[in-house]
Amino acid sequence: MNVIDKLKAIPAGQKYRYVLIIVSCLLFFAPFAFLPGLVGSSDFCGEVCLRRFFLYFPGMSLADLGNQMTVAWIGVIALSVILITTFFWGRMWCAYICPVGGFPELVSRTLDDRWKIEYRALPQVAIRYGYFSVYLLLMPVLGISACTLCNFVTVPRLFEAFSGGLVGLTFIFSTIGLVNLALLFLLGFFASKGRAYCQFLCPVGAIDGLVNRLGAMFKFTRKIRVERSRCTGCN
Repeated sequence: MNVIDKLKAIPAGQKYRYVLIIVSCLLFFAPFAFLPGLVGSSDFCGEVCLRRFFLYFPGMSLADLGNQMTVAWIGVIALSVILITTFFWGRMWCAYICPVGGFPELVSRTLDDRWKIEYRALPQVAIRYGYFSVYLLLMPVLGISACTLCNFVTVPRLFEAFSGGLVGLTFIFSTIGLVNLALLFLLGFFASKGRAYCQFLCPVGAIDGLVNRLGAMFKFTRKIRVERSRCTGCN
């Protein structure tokens, strides 16, 4: 099946979701980077970072933690909005908006299935929250940067590199950049469904999943109900 046929075979609801992801990529990534540009940033780093400010490093006081949150105050607000939305209405950010997870999914969708790696046999929950524990507790103790394995850096910098940006090119061809690029290819572009990084290594996704489970316990929140007898398999 060629790319055109594969695109035609996508269900209408899925096409709507992909349109939203494409719009999100245009708003967040170079060459436009409209939303980060509103606060003087070019990507998800610094003030806009969603995933570093809640780490606790050895010897850190509550005041230090407050300073981290002050530096990334937009990220604090953004993650709070994401989690509140997830609690009441489900995982809207991950499914419909997040360009960091959505872009690899779009690329994966266009590739031949013979090239893709199937990760479904792996214990997703154990790996996700095992890595999340390492991310929260062990990496700060060892002094390893939260940016070491981060698609929130890699994907925007890849767009920036293709736009001719020097910062993006410098990152992509650095040692850390090449490692992250390899992860993006293995867990994104060449992963079945394109979301293996989201499933295994994304701390924002891990927190979002916990909040989604919590929200599902209450009657006043929106829930997705699956009639399993009518399932015909995911497209």
